[in-house]
Amino acid sequence: MHSTIRILIVDDHPFFRQGVRFFLETVSDFSVLGEADTGEEGMRLMKALENESSLPVVLMDLQMPGLCGIETIWQMRERWTDLRILVLTSSEEDDAVRKAMKAGAAWRVPSFFNNVGPDVSDGGRNYLMDGG
Repeated sequence: MHSTIRILIVDDHPFFRQGVRFFLETVSDFSVLGEADTGEEGMRLMKALENESSLPVVLMDLQMPGLCGIETIWQMRERWTDLRILVLTSSEEDDAVRKAMKAGAAWRVPSFFNNVGPDVSDGGRNYLMDGG
């Protein structure tokens, strides 16, 4: 039996966020705590959740207006050093993914709907439950 993995989705595309949320809510041990459409909103939601018993896992888009995903990752990891952040990106730019990993992201999840299911539910769960 798995512990529940609490998740915060940060992505500026509402249809994508809703699709990811819909999928994640079909997995029994995932619980979506909230959604943010900007890095700034993601930071506000994390601050509201920081006194909870455990921090959520953040699914983070890299390309957003305002505070981009990479800068949001830097700020989140600076404040919450144990926070796990998974990058949601369709970007094939290795440089952007490298920068996200350097900022503190733990894993890249391709944001293609035909791949997100197996990647998140199997690899992501294993990564998160086993501590990386």
